[in-house]
Amino acid sequence: TFLKNVTKYLREYDYKGKVFVFSCGDIHQLKDDGSINEYKTCKDPSDVWMSYGKEQSSKIIKDLMEKAKVIDLHGDGVIQPIERPPFDFNDVPGYTIDSEGVYKDSDHGPFCVCRTPIILTKRLTSLDDGDEKLEIGYLRDGHWKTAIFQRSILSQTRSITQLSDLGCMITSENAKAVVRYLSDFESANIDRLPRVDSTSRLGWQTKKRFIPPRDNNDIVLDVDPALQGVVEAYHEEGVYYKWTEYMDKFRENNRFRFIMAASFCAPLLMIIRQRIFFVYIWGDSKSGKSAALKAALSVWGDPERLMMNFNATKVGLERTASLFCDLPLGIDERQLAGSNQESLESLIYMIASGTGRTRGTKTGG
Repeated sequence: TFLKNVTKYLREYDYKGKVFVFSCGDIHQLKDDGSINEYKTCKDPSDVWMSYGKEQSSKIIKDLMEKAKVIDLHGDGVIQPIERPPFDFNDVPGYTIDSEGVYKDSDHGPFCVCRTPIILTKRLTSLDDGDEKLEIGYLRDGHWKTAIFQRSILSQTRSITQLSDLGCMITSENAKAVVRYLSDFESANIDRLPRVDSTSRLGWQTKKRFIPPRDNNDIVLDVDPALQGVVEAYHEEGVYYKWTEYMDKFRENNRFRFIMAASFCAPLLMIIRQRIFFVYIWGDSKSGKSAALKAALSVWGDPERLMMNFNATKVGLERTASLFCDLPLGIDERQLAGSNQESLESLIYMIASGTGRTRGTKTGG
């Protein structure tokens, strides 16, 4: 409140100098020997003075002042947030967006649209069906986070309250104002908002692009949150030459070598125009079947998280197979499928065909 009031009057009186801001909440703890390193948290300069005395508090406050941040007083009046937003946006006429939230100007002064700062960061066009979604950025716990939503969700007061599950302070009371603000934000940034391709599956994409890696700048992976954990399993870890030295010892076994080769060749099937194939590993209990499968999946990521089992519904395995497009799908524990051989054959045939079951939707698809 103090900060907002001071900056308000400085703008009204057209102050020409620079304005800096610092907070006593930025100090932490002292060392045990009493030397200055970090300080205990104080609520204001008076508290610093009372806690440390004249000489010590003088050093602390000077240190805080050296780290003070500049306020853009004569531009848009935005106080620099804790982290830089993920997108450099244009000003939205009639609104103030800062680390305190989104405020709309009115004849009676600014009123709060949303206590959580929210901006639009990207337009995503699906390579699968052409639908467009929007990526939002929101400041929570001092960090900017992102999430992807359908346009229809961000355009309706009844559905935009879903953002509250992320921690955004949106209720049925301010939902209408937030919808209007996001529409105005897009209008003000229509020429600047980046447009990127998106996909809901891994593997080969258009223009000879491939996922993983997930950090492609020109394509975004948009998957169901339930599958996000599997996607995150595709990452590098460890030392490459140590992995090759370890695996090389086992390649003397022809069966192990064949299983590893099957994992490596999965992305090649599209290139050489070959169909899906299966490797069925059969053997006694404790013979190393699961270990060999984990070794094969370690080529691509964390094998513990990438390996599926037959304790799943047909729809669940279908969705996973669709996500793992052009990558190996490892399914363990055949006995969990039970004795229903017909159901198992149907599942295998469905995966082998490369397409899932056609389902009706409310739009007739």
